[in-house]
Amino acid sequence: MKQGKVLLAKFAACAVWVGLFVSTGAAQQAPAQPVRPIGVVKQIQSGQLILHTDSGTDLTVQLPADVVALRVPPGAKNLQQAAKIPVGEISPSDRVLIIGSFSADGKSMVASRVLDMSRAALAQAHQAQRLDWERRGISGVVQSLDPAAKTLILAVPNTPPTPGNPTHPVTLTLAPAATLLRYAPDSVKFRDARPAPFDEIKTGDQVRALG
Repeated sequence: MKQGKVLLAKFAACAVWVGLFVSTGAAQQAPAQPVRPIGVVKQIQSGQLILHTDSGTDLTVQLPADVVALRVPPGAKNLQQAAKIPVGEISPSDRVLIIGSFSADGKSMVASRVLDMSRAALAQAHQAQRLDWERRGISGVVQSLDPAAKTLILAVPNTPPTPGNPTHPVTLTLAPAATLLRYAPDSVKFRDARPAPFDEIKTGDQVRALG
């Protein structure tokens, strides 16, 4: 992924999980301090689960009898919509955030709370988001821009393709509440995209926008 990849959107369901909770890598935490690693459940059994963290490492998470498990629906902006669930309802491939404390060796942790988004619910949210982008999304290459007016002129591919004239210009105006993100240069994952100011957009950048 090149640095010239920009994403403009009023909202994005899969970003809420990242925005709702602050993820902190295990290797950066002192032992026995509260931490919040986030990732995908790799394996679960009675009393523990293996978490494949977003940092790429596997973490053994102990689940004591008094651990609190909450299921958070995709798109939730707070925990008011979360529902308490039995730990047994957590499944492999669920996305979870763990609140707890690391062991002395830093290789495992004891959870006090598990925040879970089920694999099925995430798949439904991603499908709904994909369809929304198909209906209301646009993509193209920046031909020119006006920082004062917060507008872009995009060269958008013709559909169907037109011989000798493959694109047409579209004026894109940013709404006051629009979110501007730039994909990481080494990742195509949405969760790795970071907020970016308008003045970082340059002619020739590729832009996707939802409006």
